[in-house]
Amino acid sequence: MQISAIRPYNRPVSVHVPTVNGADRKPSLPINFTGGKNLLFDRLNDSTLVLHQFEAQRLDLNLLHKLFNEQFRIPFDLSGVSEAAAKVIGYCCYHTAMIFRQIKQPLPTMIGIERVAQQPGKGLTIASCYWANGNFPIRAVTFNSLYDWENAIVNATSKSNENGFHSSYHFLQTTIHEFAHNAHFHHLFSKFGSPDPAPGYVYNKNVYDLMLKLNLPIYDKNGNINNNPFISTYVRNTMKESSGYGSSLLPELFAEEFSRAVIKNLDPVHLTLKRNPFPIATTNKDFNSVLYETWEGLIGDGQGLI
Repeated sequence: MQISAIRPYNRPVSVHVPTVNGADRKPSLPINFTGGKNLLFDRLNDSTLVLHQFEAQRLDLNLLHKLFNEQFRIPFDLSGVSEAAAKVIGYCCYHTAMIFRQIKQPLPTMIGIERVAQQPGKGLTIASCYWANGNFPIRAVTFNSLYDWENAIVNATSKSNENGFHSSYHFLQTTIHEFAHNAHFHHLFSKFGSPDPAPGYVYNKNVYDLMLKLNLPIYDKNGNINNNPFISTYVRNTMKESSGYGSSLLPELFAEEFSRAVIKNLDPVHLTLKRNPFPIATTNKDFNSVLYETWEGLIGDGQGLI
């Protein structure tokens, strides 16, 4: 079983515009300090994209494979894509791994490539993280060979689009998002046990039911409200504080907010955190509660919001 990052055909449009701290933004004059500051920050980030693309193509893939396989002890295989695409994926994985080591979060159990065809009427799956044994082991992160990785950096934008399909369009968003799923699953399996036999965890078959509850769709394929007994109308509306993708599924909510918090505190040139953004907190206490209960796997217990 896997959970994926998806690029949509069209970004949904929303009239709700939260500020950086999660509070609703009141109508303002055409020019305001906060907006100007954000534009300058975005411009600074965008100006570094060519630099990062250049650095990615200078990457020594053999050294990178040695780093992941020998030092991090993570199977790392990017065969199945072009060398230029592998360098971009490798560059993003390396910097994301450094960020996760900086905040003392676990790295995936492996990193690899798979080919995932686009399903009719859906966006393209660009990367995945497995929460149960499937084609890859638990907590493996894979990248879709059919995505245009070679141009993923230069085609990116650093803007924190609060109401877009994703919480950010920074070129590291996908890897941070999938590594966040990995950290979330590790936390759950360390706490409750693993849904399938896996090294490092106690096997608990009941966790499979827990993961199914967390991954129960909130909307059907046509965008209509799905019959989800764990997500009330109030919780569904609360989740809309996140991105479009973050409001679609509880684990996606956590991964989107995790990546939002990291990218907002990321040095645009060195790709290191300027400060630790955790624990994630906003001014909306119920939104914080849904995030916390998702992280802790507290779903269907009758004690919280989910």
